[in-house]
Amino acid sequence: MRAFFILFLLYLTQTLNAQILYQSGLEDWVEGTPIGLMGPHSDLPVELLSEETETVHGGNKAMRITLGLLSEKRITTTAHDVTAGHLYDIRFWVLGRVRIRTGVFDGRSEAGGYSPYNTTVVVNSETLWQQVIQTVYVTNTSDQAEFIFAVEGTSSIAFAVIDDITITRSNLPDPIVATISEIQTTTSPFQYSPLNYQFVRTNGIVTGVASNSYFIQDGSGPWNGIQVFYPPPVGLDIGDSVTVMATVAEFQGFEVPWERTLTQLIVVQQLLIHSADHAGPIPVTLTAIEAAEEQWEGVLVRIQDVECVTLPEPEAFEWHAVNWQGSTVVDDLLYLHEPMLGDYYTITGIAQYDGVRKILPRSAEDFEAGVGIAELGSKTVRVYPNPAVDLVTIEINGPLDGASMNVIDVNGRVVLKETLQTMKHTLDLSEFPNGLYTVSIRQDRSIRSERIVIAH
Repeated sequence: MRAFFILFLLYLTQTLNAQILYQSGLEDWVEGTPIGLMGPHSDLPVELLSEETETVHGGNKAMRITLGLLSEKRITTTAHDVTAGHLYDIRFWVLGRVRIRTGVFDGRSEAGGYSPYNTTVVVNSETLWQQVIQTVYVTNTSDQAEFIFAVEGTSSIAFAVIDDITITRSNLPDPIVATISEIQTTTSPFQYSPLNYQFVRTNGIVTGVASNSYFIQDGSGPWNGIQVFYPPPVGLDIGDSVTVMATVAEFQGFEVPWERTLTQLIVVQQLLIHSADHAGPIPVTLTAIEAAEEQWEGVLVRIQDVECVTLPEPEAFEWHAVNWQGSTVVDDLLYLHEPMLGDYYTITGIAQYDGVRKILPRSAEDFEAGVGIAELGSKTVRVYPNPAVDLVTIEINGPLDGASMNVIDVNGRVVLKETLQTMKHTLDLSEFPNGLYTVSIRQDRSIRSERIVIAH
C-alpha cells in the first residue's frame, strides 16, 4: 500500500506540471484532416475521416471515423521529440462502436520501429463518452516520433468519434528496466528485493493465472519467477509473453509476522501482451525442503513422490503432501485437485511462500502418479501402542540398513526426525499436542507409514 500512495501522490503533485507534447480539441482542419494528426505512419484512408459538429465532447468539433468492418488501421500524430527510457501518457475521449488502442513509433531497432500496443479498449455506446488514458514507453530518442491511435470496426455500422486529445510526458517515474532475477536476487538478511518500492519494467512468460494475480518467469532456474499481485485482464493465459510495469513490494502477512517476506509486483501501470503460446520454462526438480528456499519463490518446480496425508480443508482447500525429504502444502490458488488420501503424486507447480511453504499446480496435467517405493511389511516394522499416551515404540525385525524416521503432524509438518540406531527405538511424544500423527519409517528404498493417535 505504501508504494501505491507514493505513486498516487507523485501523480497528483505533478499533473499540472506535465510536459505537453500535443493537445487538441480537433477544432482546426486542413484538407480534410485535423491539424497535428495523420502523420507519415498513418494508414487509415483519409476519406474515412470527417468533421463531427453534432456530437462533440468539448468545443465545436470532433473527429468522426467511419469504420464498418475495417481491419485495424493507424492514425498517428505528426512528429514529436521523445527521449528513450521515458513514459508518455495519451488521453482522449471516444464514443461509438470501435476497438481502439494506442502505441508509439519511435524508430526503435525492433518491430519495424513500433512499440507494442496497449490493451485494446472496446467502446460500445453511441451517446456516452468514454475517457481513455494509456501509457507508452519509449526506447529510442527521436525527433520524429509519432503517437498511434489504432482503430478497428466492430460491425458493418461501426464508427468512432474522438475528441480532446492530450499527449504529455507521464507523471509516473521512469521505470527501472530489470530482469526478474535482478528484482528477486537478494542478500538481505530480511530477504527483501534490492528494488523494493521501486517502479520497474520487466519481461516474462506467464506461468500461472489466478483471479487476483498471475505469475511470470523469464527462464528456468533460481530467482527467475515472480507473482504479479494485480487482477489479470480477460484473456491473459499461460504461455503469453508480456511486459509488466509495476512497483516492487514485499508482503509479510497481516497478523503473524512470517519468517521471510514475499516479493510481488503490485499497482500495475501497464501490461503489454506481445504474443501467445510460448513454451514455458522447464520445471526444476526439487525436494519439498529445497522448494521452500527463497530463490525458488515464484518459480515453476517439480516435487516427486509425495504422499497425500490430509484431504483438502473445507474452506481453504489446501492439503498436505509428505515424503522422507520434507513436506509441502498443495494450494488451490490456480487449480483445485481433489486427491486420494494415501496416494503418491509427483506435482509440478509454482513454488510459493505465504507464511508456509506451498506448491501451486495449474491444471490436472501437473499431477503425475508418484513412483511407488516398496512398502516395509508389518512383519518387518511394528509401531505401538496406538493410541499412545506418551511413549511410542518402533521395532524393526531385521538389519537396520540406515533406517530413519519422521513424525508428521496433521498439517503435514515434519515435527521430529531421527536416525534409528537400535532395532527397538522408543519415542517420547509427551510434549506433542493430542491429535493424529504419521510415523514414517524409511529403510533404503522402502518405506512404511503408520498413523497414530496421541491422547495424553
